[in-house]
Amino acid sequence: MRQILRPCLLLFFVASCIAQDQAATPPPTDSTPPSQPAIVASGVIAGRKIGGNAPIYPPEAKRQRVQGTVLLNAVISEEGKIQDLKVAKAPDRDLADAAIQAVRSWRYVPYLLSGKPVKVRTTIAVNFVLSP
Repeated sequence: MRQILRPCLLLFFVASCIAQDQAATPPPTDSTPPSQPAIVASGVIAGRKIGGNAPIYPPEAKRQRVQGTVLLNAVISEEGKIQDLKVAKAPDRDLADAAIQAVRSWRYVPYLLSGKPVKVRTTIAVNFVLSP
């Protein structure tokens, strides 16, 4: 019986020491915001949009029946405003311009990291589809 209890007590002692050490170590309190914007998936950031203008279909693109998705790389500020916007992919220059004009007016709920608002980098998709 003693041979069984001794290893069990030793394991209990080691486990409790580790648990105490982990409990005594406070989590890092680095309150410095990251130097680079956090990268956030487009689906996540899309759900945080709170306002802005819808894109206007350019008449010439509509006449030529140009449609598709414009992808924009964006940086969203700590206040939820668009700061940096670049076209990543577009089926047409007119659609890209219309997407940029609309997205510049968009506002988002600020993204929080450790409870503090941070800049985020994301991709925004703007779809242009004509009715049949």
